[in-house]
Amino acid sequence: MFGGISLERYKPLLIASALSAVLVIQGCSTVSVNESSETQEPEQIEPDIAPAEAEPVESEKTYENLWLKACDGYNFTTDQAWGIAYEVLIDDICQNTVIDENSIDIVLGPSVSNEDMDRSMDANVFAHSYWKNFLPEDVEPVTIIIASEKDREWWEATVPEYTTVDFQWFSETGRCWEVSARSACGEKHGIEGSLTGAMVESYMIGTEAHLNGSTWWNDPSHNAPHWYHDVYEYEHWYELLIEGHATLYEIASYQLYENDDWLRMDFAWLARTVDEIKMDALTPEGVMQHLEKCYGIGGSCNHFYYGGGAMMHEKLIIDFGLESYFAWHEKVRMIETSKDAGFIEFKQVFANHYEVEFEQWMSESFAPYVADSYVHYSEVFKSNGDL
Repeated sequence: MFGGISLERYKPLLIASALSAVLVIQGCSTVSVNESSETQEPEQIEPDIAPAEAEPVESEKTYENLWLKACDGYNFTTDQAWGIAYEVLIDDICQNTVIDENSIDIVLGPSVSNEDMDRSMDANVFAHSYWKNFLPEDVEPVTIIIASEKDREWWEATVPEYTTVDFQWFSETGRCWEVSARSACGEKHGIEGSLTGAMVESYMIGTEAHLNGSTWWNDPSHNAPHWYHDVYEYEHWYELLIEGHATLYEIASYQLYENDDWLRMDFAWLARTVDEIKMDALTPEGVMQHLEKCYGIGGSCNHFYYGGGAMMHEKLIIDFGLESYFAWHEKVRMIETSKDAGFIEFKQVFANHYEVEFEQWMSESFAPYVADSYVHYSEVFKSNGDL
């Protein structure tokens, strides 16, 4: 074991120094319990000599990524419209994910020992392996730096080797607010400031932190699409575009692993109860009015921009098919203008590809779809006594 993560499980390449240890995680590998995996021929034994009792030899153990395993057992169905989008999307993920040991580099602090990290590690390997299908062959891997509350000296010496970004985990102004054994915080930065040529993510994972909630083990499924966005220099040309795209895959990953669609409903609940501008619209007209209220102040509609954004991408898949949806992204990523000017080009790309004006599609297809979802969830919330 190193840092609480089994060497048998991940077959890592370990490079250690006085202040740093780099662990490159490999997925779906076969690891021998013995030092040598070579098969040795048994010695010839004379017939009149009783053979010595052979010592038991453990067989090789094959580890299968938890998400690949989930693909084999996935059987969730729903009669709701969004089931169509996730059925084809999850099928594509499972059919086209080949575990790639070079998609990420995990850099672990010497005191990282949380035993609940297995699912998060597997999600990282699985999600980034899938997204590498859409990236240039020579793309640099995503670097993920993980420290515990005990690793400040290691942290201060190691992070500058990978990025100029100051994550400030050990500062009072850091995003964790406090550094303790129960801390659990994450942050990502794009290629700007990176010394690796790719996105750098950082996590403060306390040695006693609880990581079993989907917020933590499923987070890589949201971040991996941002690798794609970063490589192709996406901008927030439309406010539901980037985070909606990432959340689509986050929901798909959760649904694949848990065999249910609770996470999609949770985004709707949070948009209705937590966002500063509450999303309680139950009609297409109300949905469009909500978008108008939120435009330009995304922080006030944060959960709707994530969950509602995913609904926009779902409906594109439902209306036009997955292959056309992928082809649309190939055109979107060619937009070179800035955020504000890029919105005009974004709408042109949309209209040219889908043969319908963006505003028309939003009002006639997206808005009724979102309204139907919120009507359904409102009934669920009421039946559960939450409203």
